[in-house]
Amino acid sequence: MKSSHWGLLLLAVGLVVGMLVGPGVLERQAEAQGVPISPPPPRFQISAWGMGYPTPPGSGKGERGCYIVDTVTGELWHAAADGQPKKISEKLR
Repeated sequence: MKSSHWGLLLLAVGLVVGMLVGPGVLERQAEAQGVPISPPPPRFQISAWGMGYPTPPGSGKGERGCYIVDTVTGELWHAAADGQPKKISEKLR
């Protein structure tokens, strides 16, 4: 029976010390993530287009392509269907 009293006494001392020391050690103040500087604008802007005209039904022909603007240099490119892009304008003003 003597050993159980020592065990209870050590348990009680451990709980008291844990309550006095513990709260400050485990709690940390939250830190926000670094706020990024506004991202740079995208270099290229793309506008896609497409059209189809079925005459007669089932044998229609369609076209598609896209315009590409280089926002740094101001050049305008056009790519029709699956072809290579072609420059159609130098710097835009």
